[in-house]
Amino acid sequence: MSSSLSLLLVVALASSPGDGASPLRFPEPLGTLDSSQLDQYEFGRVQYGRQFDVASGLGPTVNNESCALCHGHPFGGWGIQRVTRFGFMDSSGEFQPLDPLGDTLWQHVLVVDDQECAEEIPADVNHSSLRITLGSGGYGLIESIRTDDILEIQALQPPDLRGIVHWVESIEDPAGAKPRIGRFGWKAQEATILAFSAKAASDEMGVTTWLVPNEPPPNGDLEQLAQCDEVADPETGVDVEGFDYLYSISDFQRFMAPPPRAPISGMRGELIMAEIGCTTCHTPHFTTSESRELEEALRGKSIQPYSDFLLHDMGAAGDGIQEGQAEEWWMKTTPLWGLSSQPASWHDGRCAQLDIEERLSCAISAHGSKGSQALESVQSFNSLAPDRQQDLLTFLASLGRRPFDVDRNGLVDRFDLISELDGFADCFGLKVTPDESCSIHDHDADGEIDLDDLESFSVAWDAIKTDCNENGQWDVTDVILGSSPDLDGDGLPDECSLCPGDIDLDGKVDVDDLLALISFEWGCSDACIGDLDSSGTVDAVDVLYLIIFWGSC
Repeated sequence: MSSSLSLLLVVALASSPGDGASPLRFPEPLGTLDSSQLDQYEFGRVQYGRQFDVASGLGPTVNNESCALCHGHPFGGWGIQRVTRFGFMDSSGEFQPLDPLGDTLWQHVLVVDDQECAEEIPADVNHSSLRITLGSGGYGLIESIRTDDILEIQALQPPDLRGIVHWVESIEDPAGAKPRIGRFGWKAQEATILAFSAKAASDEMGVTTWLVPNEPPPNGDLEQLAQCDEVADPETGVDVEGFDYLYSISDFQRFMAPPPRAPISGMRGELIMAEIGCTTCHTPHFTTSESRELEEALRGKSIQPYSDFLLHDMGAAGDGIQEGQAEEWWMKTTPLWGLSSQPASWHDGRCAQLDIEERLSCAISAHGSKGSQALESVQSFNSLAPDRQQDLLTFLASLGRRPFDVDRNGLVDRFDLISELDGFADCFGLKVTPDESCSIHDHDADGEIDLDDLESFSVAWDAIKTDCNENGQWDVTDVILGSSPDLDGDGLPDECSLCPGDIDLDGKVDVDDLLALISFEWGCSDACIGDLDSSGTVDAVDVLYLIIFWGSC
């Protein structure tokens, strides 16, 4: 690694982890949006989840019916759906599409009642690859990184590890405009959120917009498309409320905060990541542009996406698909923020183990495939002592982890309050370092679990908030501050007798408790008030028990 690059990485790792504390959930809007921008974000979120049908322009062939059905784990982020890219690869390893219009994506679901409209993979296809839904959050911040900063990172990389810029002519730019750096998609094939969203709507749903007014014809046959699609293009536009579909879904992504991260900085594994060369490509830190053309919420922000947004040769672990100027085995460096919340890793989703550390180990191993530029870093990882390997895995697993979420189930609830050794109740008042388990609760990263963190814990809480002693204060606050005893350690004031089925602790079992059981407790398997039959999980049987307990306690 060059001395200049090493210095850059040390400075990045020592710098602020970002502007403000880690988000408490995903997705969240950027914290500095004005009221108009927040309205745009919220409306865009609704449109992002909009499900199309044939009458509103879906199809004729698709891979799904809405943005969120692909980007749904979590909403607006990653996904578990795999799509197929296909074509022909000659004996020299050169790929070419077989679709006469150059399309390599198989839209495998037919939504119209005409089998002749179905898209079929040609018989002479000899190469195909799966791709899983990619996501990252913080899309507007990524788009706001200065081109010169990406080029500077590239220039500092050693020649044998240097990435390749994917210069793209964005479809939103006029003819002859200067190409932009691609930074979205597995091949960095799109430069802007707007272009990526318009292409995805067309390619994956057959839904056309003013920017991409035509959907891909089945098997490249334009005549067949005319017979199969009866909805005039573009199939979306400005609705009765004055919002344009494409702009709306782009606003949702543009104004989205980065994924959570807990603890927010300072773990040993982060330094190990730099030591073995991973941060040569997974660049920790950027500061977004100060351009006055950007919204203030995006301008001059310190971010840690852990990507250089360049293409790298991944050797045998690439997908073998040429796309634009991106050659067969080149893949974009995937941003690592949000890593632990991804349901699967690698472009084809091959790393889908339920255990986060097993999933990470699989992805690290894939980097070491024959011909990969990351081979030396993988060898360095393999040579680490087991405890140092564990430190690195623990750090990677913090990227995307929700603050306070002890059991990593995506929810902050009673288990995260009363879990032995690392629950909030046991950790409150302790001084912690980032590598201690209680640091999951140090939301403001000041080295102590204190009142500020209790306030954040309250905001992050996903279960119902109770005030069983009716003193105007959340019961958890009573217990944490010691104003009410909790000798049995259940996270509830001992002065409140727990009536079976009384989930909101108001002295009766009624419709509010039924709603609370379905909304907050359903599926719970740890420290669950709603587990009325003591089966270990909250399910339909508990609904029957709640009805039995109906009425005053």
